Parts: sequence; C-alpha cells; structure tokens
Amino acid sequence: PAVKAEVLRMKTAAASRQELIENLYRYLQRNTRYVGVQLGIGGWRPFPAEYVAANGYGDCKALSNYMVALLKEAGIPSLYSLVRAGGDISDVDGSFPSANFNHVIVCVPGTSDTTWLECTSQTVAAGYLGDFTGNRHILLVTDEGGVLVRTPVYTIDQNKQDRKVNAVLSPDGTLLVKTMTSYQGLQQDDLHGMLNALTRDKVHEYLQDQLDFATYEVKQFGYDERRASLPEVSERLELEVSNYATITGKRLFINPNIMTRFYRHPAPVKQRQFPVRLGEAYTDTDTVTIELPDGYKIESMPPVTVIDNGICAYTTTTELKGNKLSYHRTLKYRGGNYPPEKFAEITGLFDKIYKADRSRIVFVKSE
Repeated sequence: PAVKAEVLRMKTAAASRQELIENLYRYLQRNTRYVGVQLGIGGWRPFPAEYVAANGYGDCKALSNYMVALLKEAGIPSLYSLVRAGGDISDVDGSFPSANFNHVIVCVPGTSDTTWLECTSQTVAAGYLGDFTGNRHILLVTDEGGVLVRTPVYTIDQNKQDRKVNAVLSPDGTLLVKTMTSYQGLQQDDLHGMLNALTRDKVHEYLQDQLDFATYEVKQFGYDERRASLPEVSERLELEVSNYATITGKRLFINPNIMTRFYRHPAPVKQRQFPVRLGEAYTDTDTVTIELPDGYKIESMPPVTVIDNGICAYTTTTELKGNKLSYHRTLKYRGGNYPPEKFAEITGLFDKIYKADRSRIVFVKSE
C-alpha cells in the first residue's frame, strides 16, 4: 500500500508522461540495489514485485519485473526485455531460437520514442543504455509472444570527446597544462563509473597513475556530470609534466599532441582468418595551444595530415604565431565490422595514425 500511494503521488505531481517515467525510475534507483539471488529457480524466473518492494533488492530479472509493476500501477505499459549484455556484442540469429540472453532490461514504448531502463544501475539516467546493452538485438516479451528489436546505436557524432588544452613550456622542458574536456555518449561511460564509485582521493590517485606521461603531478581536477538520455561529463585538469620537451644542445623537441594519442597498433598477419571488429564509432577533437619559451624558431614541423579511407577520417594541422604553437587534431573513428581481407588496410591505417600522433616539432634556439 505504501508503494502504491507513492506511485499515485508521483503520478499526480508529474507534468508529463516522460517525467513520470523518469521519476518512477529514480524511485527504483533510490530504493533498491542489485543482488543476484540464484536460489532454487531464482536464476531463471524473476522474483515477484512484492519481494523486491519488501526487501529492497533483486537481480536484473527481479528489478526489471518490479519496474514493470511500478509503471503498470501508474498506467504506463512496458515490456520485460531479454538481452545479451556485455562489451562483446554477440548478435542473435532470429531464425534459430536459442538461449542467447544473460540480462534483462525494461522497454517503455512511446508514441514518438522508446525509453529504455537499465534497472540494475543506481546512477545512469532513464533512456541511456551505454555499451553494456546498446546496439544489439533484444527480445521483447509481449502478450503475443517474443519480438526481436534493436536497442539504440550511439553514433559517431554522439560519442564525442572535445578537448581544449592550454599549456606553457618552461625553458627546462617542464610543461604546465590546463585542459577542459567534454565527454559525451559512450566516451563518458568509464568516467561515469569512476565518479560514482570512487572517493575524490581515489579519483586523484587514478589520475596520477593513468595519464600518459613519464613524470607528472595532477595539481587540480574537477568534474561535472549531466545525466540524460545522452549523458555528458565535463573534466577540468591542471597538470605539471616534467621533461615533456626534450632539450639537446640548442634544439628543443616537442610533441604538440599532448593528451589524445591513438593506441591501436595491431601487428600485421600473413592471412587473417576472421572478420575484423572495430567496435563503436566515436569522434575526438583536440585544440591545443602551447606557449613556448623565448628565443626559439622552427627547424622542422610535420606537414598537415589528412587521412580518410572510409574506416577513419583523421586530420592534424600545426601553426606557429610568435611564440604560440597551435595544434588541431580530429579523429572520426567509424568502427564497425570488416571482412578479413581488410585487415592489412586497417593495420596500415592504424600505423599511420599511431605515428602521426607521436610526430615531434623541432625548434632551434636563435643565435
């Protein structure tokens, strides 16, 4: 009765159907937690909604069933939905019934859009699935039987990292760095998990260990999170990087690509046997400004780089005005699956991007 009264209160207060769905989902998140109860038939059949309401916990089946019950009480139809969850997407063969599924979520059909609910998470926003259950077939359990549909695909323009870097290079090669970065869609998934699981001290410890510099110190950091059907995390960093530039005699060597470097560098094979799976699409954009110490002029600078072969689109430009070095990098990684014959082309492409991201500019001290 108490739960029903709360649902009625939320229904009366909600300004729209979507607001009611989101409020009911937040109610589930606040009042339940995930516990895998595998006793007896519990590993196969969901526990009743009353069980979750009384105990405040359940596995994916029980929590999803409870969410369906809450929505039903509010007059909103929804569907218990089976999915193969996880980072390794294994698609479903619709012509051959089999036990492909290992997880349950909730589908709330709408007139113009569908809202998906991941009921085991206490932190994600209504409507967002991420790479755990996004972009794959799912089995809706309807009164007429099972229906295969596909969950949302997060596109190359939705999975964005947009970074702005301002840095000052000291005469001894130390680099003082300030960054502002926006992560959207799948690009914010890891940060979302970190921010909602770790203390501030642990986040600092993580940053102090994970950035790609030999010796550095994280001076300041901060995060802002916008929870939505397309979530975003904003990051602010201040770093001191020792010996970032190499100084040899009167020459100074520096890589203008400070923060975002491509790491996929697979070794070529003589004869690839299986298809190539490149994962999800994304876009990285970096705008870097480095203030150089006085008395240096350019001796050697990498040319403008433009690569676009349908798998990736990659561009870099570098410009020097006075003692301000400007660098711009864009990578549109289209992801997807490719036949084995494409492997050599893909490894060649990745090798070019890997090397371009590590190109250095040479300055020489003026006489």
